[in-house]
Amino acid sequence: MRLPDWETRLVDYINRVRRTPFNRAGFDCLRFTADAIYQVVGYDLAHSFRSYTTDEEARAITGREPDAFYNLVSLTMLEAGFAATDWKHAHRGDPCFIVNLSSCAPQWEGGLGICMGDHCLTPHGTGLIPIRMRAVRTAWNIPYV
Repeated sequence: MRLPDWETRLVDYINRVRRTPFNRAGFDCLRFTADAIYQVVGYDLAHSFRSYTTDEEARAITGREPDAFYNLVSLTMLEAGFAATDWKHAHRGDPCFIVNLSSCAPQWEGGLGICMGDHCLTPHGTGLIPIRMRAVRTAWNIPYV
C-alpha cells in the first residue's frame, strides 16, 4: 500500500533525478521506476535485479525472448499486489510499461516509467522525459490505504 506521504516523496525523488542522463550502469528505466515505486510504497521491488551494468548483463537477468522483460516486470508487479490495468486507469505513482521506446532502447521491446497523470516519466539520454500515456502497454495500480 502507498505510504501516507508518497506524493511528497515521489515529487522530491523526481526533482532530484530529473536531469540525470540514462545510464545502463546506474540510471535506466528499471532502476528509475523501482526507485520511484520505493518512494510510493517504501520497499524495493528490484533488489534482486540491480546487479547488471551492461545491456548484455541486463539481458541475462531479464531474458532474451520476445516479451521476456515485460513478463518479468508483470510477474514482479503482480507478486507485489499491484493489479494490471490499461493506461486509462493508471494513477499518479503507478508503474507503467511503455512500448516503442526506440529512441531510448532500440534493442528492447519497451521500457518502464512512472505515471504522473496524463504522461509517464522515463529516463533518456538527457534526463527524464515525458511519454504520452497512450504509449503505455500496461500499468499496475499500487493500492491506496
